[in-house]
Amino acid sequence: MIYKKIFLCLPFILTGCQDNTVKDFNYEIKGNEICAIKPKIIILSDRFDLFDSSFLYANGNANEELSRQIYEDSLKNLKNKEYKYIFCLERSRFKLDYLKTRLSVDLIKGDSYKEYTFVNYSCVLSDYSKLNISKDEAFK
Repeated sequence: MIYKKIFLCLPFILTGCQDNTVKDFNYEIKGNEICAIKPKIIILSDRFDLFDSSFLYANGNANEELSRQIYEDSLKNLKNKEYKYIFCLERSRFKLDYLKTRLSVDLIKGDSYKEYTFVNYSCVLSDYSKLNISKDEAFK
């Protein structure tokens, strides 16, 4: 019985108590680009660590080229506190589909850090008018 309790606690002992907060982020149209707006919590942090991103279509497939560009642009733009966006992409680069974008980052403020996952669901099937929709709306 004691071994079972130790086994159940082992993942927490090995990884520590890291708190992951999931928040939405928004896109906006800037000229012929669609840009991911940098959440305020990112702007207020001192620095970031361990960044990861994914960009998925309705069928679950990732666009590797866009994912790579998002990752590279995000790393550069997260460091720039003055820049409003995490990344921007030309509208023509978005395949007309339902999109799920997930950005994970550890934000450091003073001596503490916290893991955040920022998520956006969008539907760009026709006129890009549904860039920021709820998860429920996305699955309709």
